[in-house]
Amino acid sequence: MTRSTALLILVFAICCAAASGAAPAAENAVPLALKFTAGDTLQYDVTFSGGGGVTVPGAEVSAVGIQGSLSIAQNVIEVLPDGSGRLETTIPRVEATVTIGGDKASFTFADGKLRWSANGKESAPPDDAALSKIPLLMTPVVITLAPDGRTTDLAFSDPQLMAELSQAAPGFDLSRALQNSESVFPEAPVAVGATWRKTMEYQPLGPQVSVTVSTSRTLDDYTEQAGVGLARISSFTDARVTTMGELPAPGGFAITVPELRETVTATEFFNTTKGQLVRGDYDVSFRTSFGVKVGEEEKSGSVEARLRVSIQSR
Repeated sequence: MTRSTALLILVFAICCAAASGAAPAAENAVPLALKFTAGDTLQYDVTFSGGGGVTVPGAEVSAVGIQGSLSIAQNVIEVLPDGSGRLETTIPRVEATVTIGGDKASFTFADGKLRWSANGKESAPPDDAALSKIPLLMTPVVITLAPDGRTTDLAFSDPQLMAELSQAAPGFDLSRALQNSESVFPEAPVAVGATWRKTMEYQPLGPQVSVTVSTSRTLDDYTEQAGVGLARISSFTDARVTTMGELPAPGGFAITVPELRETVTATEFFNTTKGQLVRGDYDVSFRTSFGVKVGEEEKSGSVEARLRVSIQSR
């Protein structure tokens, strides 16, 4: 064999190796989707902490702090033909402490009992009838989630709650909001390093309020151990709200919100075998300015906050 022939064989071998390494990208793609089994119970523990500043109309800036924890329980009551799950969702436990300037308030809910205090002085708890109307705490909310993570339906066990929501937020259309629910996962399996992006614009309260949400997610890593796949996904979400004119509010107030922006930077660990979130860490940044008009008097304020949220499955 001549040296030139050997060189050609070597080049051919290298090209074949390179081709064989690139070709199985589809085989190495990772399927990302929620999975549900009727009768299952999904449980999560959530912790949160953060702070910021609030300027209320006619007052100075006040420092705000918040910290606490809660638990979420979701019972899978039905699995639909398309793989969507109907989840009866409750929050059986909440502990939260909020400080505004020199004032401190605490709030707890456990074993069906609600308690709160302000500056160390405990207030009388509400009666059971009042508690029974609070969604998620005492009244389950049924959420329907598609395999790609979209919320496709939301229903209260008490129909009166929806009427009260519509009254509190004139122009709010739940069905229209759900139509614009964002998918979390891509339509097809993706390879490690792949990024999927989406930008959505909608008007949850009619033409006066426009919302633009831009999201970018990347599959950073994927491992398999003992037949269980674990995906690490990083994401960044930017939500902006713009309003036109004044928004009516209960009590004869008129509110303007010229600026509202929220960003979320997250890292999530997802069990691809079970189709369930294992853990998520979220950095939330929120900023808004607003105006309040009562009669002919107008005042302005603002809110700015950063929040750290962690979710852990049990």
